[in-house]
Amino acid sequence: MKNFICFIFATSFIFSNLNAQKKVVLHSQGSVTVFGGSQPFITAYNAASTGDTIYLPGGQLSSPTQFDKGLKIFGAGHHPDSALVTGNTILPSSITIQAGADNLHLEGLQILGNVSFTANIKIDSVAIQRCFIQGNVSVTGTSGNFSDGLKWRENIFAGTLNMQNTSNLVFHNNIVKAYSASVLQNFSNNAWLANNIIVGRGFHNPNNWSYHYQLVNITDCLFENNIIHTIGSGYTMNNVQNNTFLNNVFTHDHSANQTNAWSGNYFSIDIPTIFHDFGGNTFDYVQNYELLDPTAFIGTSGNEVGRYGGIQAAKASNAAQNPRFLFKQIAPQTNTNGELSIEISVEAQNE
Repeated sequence: MKNFICFIFATSFIFSNLNAQKKVVLHSQGSVTVFGGSQPFITAYNAASTGDTIYLPGGQLSSPTQFDKGLKIFGAGHHPDSALVTGNTILPSSITIQAGADNLHLEGLQILGNVSFTANIKIDSVAIQRCFIQGNVSVTGTSGNFSDGLKWRENIFAGTLNMQNTSNLVFHNNIVKAYSASVLQNFSNNAWLANNIIVGRGFHNPNNWSYHYQLVNITDCLFENNIIHTIGSGYTMNNVQNNTFLNNVFTHDHSANQTNAWSGNYFSIDIPTIFHDFGGNTFDYVQNYELLDPTAFIGTSGNEVGRYGGIQAAKASNAAQNPRFLFKQIAPQTNTNGELSIEISVEAQNE
């Protein structure tokens, strides 16, 4: 549910330029602290304790590179529609999620680097949603000390995802569009992947015996209501066994694969017949991943497959759940009473 609030007021106070200096807000145990300066996010993070909430403005911010606290961190968004007034919240560096970051929540961020979890460390219940991660994602380890209950929802990924050290992972309503050697690697241990759009390159180079696949080393997972498109000759899967595939749409035919359970899937579907605008091999905001005919491909939840179906359909604007500015208008000068007219429209949603 969304709520819209419009404020129109006049004030004789002098307002500083909204973009002159970035401010980061820390909510901690009922108190609110605003941080400025050259590195406000880093300063706020250092002052925060597990359970606190940090709100980030639009613009590029120097970021902590190591996250070891269970914080809730909200950005202004990354989609042009959701961050029209404030601009994207951009973290330019790679980040590492470390021990102590159980229950970390990241939302509404554009991360230019990689997101990695410390190898072989159990870090549970991390939620990352409505973010654009342009680098690779890795949760690795071979000790069996799995990170449990990680949740990835309504994100956009442009790199490879390696989820080797996870159990009971939830991955739904995301877009993965990676023109890389492989797209999803090492998902296992009851991972649930639903209503995602998964796009990658599949080919074989006979000159050096190199292969590119979308799904590599995937076992004991449930795939339902996804749209899986392989760019190229159809090398989609390598060592994909003991999984269940329900009501997924494939642009290649995998019905002969008997090492997995298949039911209700759609094979050999041409990509132009699925989306309004699939675009090229990489992600762009102008692309439109709504289905041309939502009734043509029905998922297990009774509504459409893909990102805008399932039990929690994605928001087209990728807007974070914290309130966002839709519109602002500030008069160029005060009136005869010394008052400055300001109009601001704000939207909020429940989750």
